[in-house]
Amino acid sequence: MWLWDLAEDRFKDAIKTLDFLAREHLHTVANLEHGAGTEANRGLMKRTTRDLAGGPQVWVLGHLEGPLSSERQRTVHEREDLEREVAYFRSHRDHLNYQQREPEGSPPGSGAIESSASNF
Repeated sequence: MWLWDLAEDRFKDAIKTLDFLAREHLHTVANLEHGAGTEANRGLMKRTTRDLAGGPQVWVLGHLEGPLSSERQRTVHEREDLEREVAYFRSHRDHLNYQQREPEGSPPGSGAIESSASNF
């Protein structure tokens, strides 16, 4: 989280957006909840990715907090992983502003910036 703290300290007025690679964290939740490669997994990924890209961030958190509050039996490791991923999105709630950034032409990921920076 130190990078976010630094950005807040140095660039208070900047709009800070989490790289869209956050989808990888969604995959972890979908795998924990439904198992890798299942139809239910693909459905959860489709809903959460759609909402991450274009819906209010509260929808994404709702999709993720559902499994956390379910009565389903989990191992200690699974529960810890799920709690970590939900905490990740909670801590970045204010950085999930993709739908606001898109009309400005801002890329959802950092690939273009990383590619440009590699030329220096």
